[in-house]
Amino acid sequence: MIGYLKRSTITVLLLLLFIYIVIGGSGMSAQARLFTLAVGWIGIVIVGVQLIRELILQRNENQLVASGHSHAEPEEEGPGGNVDFAVTDEEKTAYGRMAAIEQFGWLWGMIACLWLLGFYITVPAMMGLYLRRHGESWRLTVLMTAGIWLAVWGLFHELLYLPFPEGYLFSLLGD
Repeated sequence: MIGYLKRSTITVLLLLLFIYIVIGGSGMSAQARLFTLAVGWIGIVIVGVQLIRELILQRNENQLVASGHSHAEPEEEGPGGNVDFAVTDEEKTAYGRMAAIEQFGWLWGMIACLWLLGFYITVPAMMGLYLRRHGESWRLTVLMTAGIWLAVWGLFHELLYLPFPEGYLFSLLGD
């Protein structure tokens, strides 16, 4: 069993995180509990299905190896050991490193914008900027950005009445 879990470490950690979210959300007010339980249970189901798929795949691979029908070479362990993902040769190039830096920039930029501008502005704006950065048409970018804004605002603010805090800049302007 340890061999199975070693290969699925990230999946198990995500499953534990979502279980923690459900347990932590059960003691909250009805409004806050609704959001945390919805996200938590959806995460548990999705990650649980993934874990089951990984365990079945590993069991099938072990049965093939045990029966002698497998012609596959054993996996080589990289410098970090046998982990869920490995760095490819393309990612080791200058282009690959720049692409990784760019993705981390998007991530940290989104976190900073969430704090500065708030959820309702950041999520659609980042969607639009990301689509334009990767060459999508203006029409698709505007339609997707407007759709995301309506979905986020409509779902969280209007339907669930879970207003997110305003951004730090708006709190400075409002006081």
